[in-house]
Amino acid sequence: MTSVSAHSIAVTSYPKARLFRRLIAKLIDAYIGVGMPIMASMIGLAVSSRSGVSVVNVLLLLSSFVWAIYYTLTKDAHNEGRSMGKRAMKLMVVNVTTGEPCSTRESVTRAFIGGLVGLVPFIGWAIEPGLVLFSADGRRVGDKAAGTQVIDRDVYLAGMDPLLG
Repeated sequence: MTSVSAHSIAVTSYPKARLFRRLIAKLIDAYIGVGMPIMASMIGLAVSSRSGVSVVNVLLLLSSFVWAIYYTLTKDAHNEGRSMGKRAMKLMVVNVTTGEPCSTRESVTRAFIGGLVGLVPFIGWAIEPGLVLFSADGRRVGDKAAGTQVIDRDVYLAGMDPLLG
């Protein structure tokens, strides 16, 4: 990895992560963060539908929401900047200034800002994937706000000079 020093702050440049891997990682994370909790809640409700909604069902539903929010906001701060999906797809999130793996603060910032952009119908839904596809570094609005980038982990581990390829 190459660093350019600017007032004792290193600025690191990495090549864009592979798009197919990013898509699969996003699908895995969506399943883990939202899909599984919803399925668990639905199964719990279906099993107990004869006896009505119980305290256990309500707690399962609430814990599912808490898990979905927690995982969505902090997933990229775990396992050295790797959510479960990114880990499976050999990707990671790094701070573009320091080159360090994504912190909890950066993970929350990138997820929260990305989520806000996604709230805008049609335009917001197109902005984030559009930036991933068409920007040189693949950084979304959330990444720019947090100062992060999704990269291929093998590039990071190899210490490869990203400017030379």
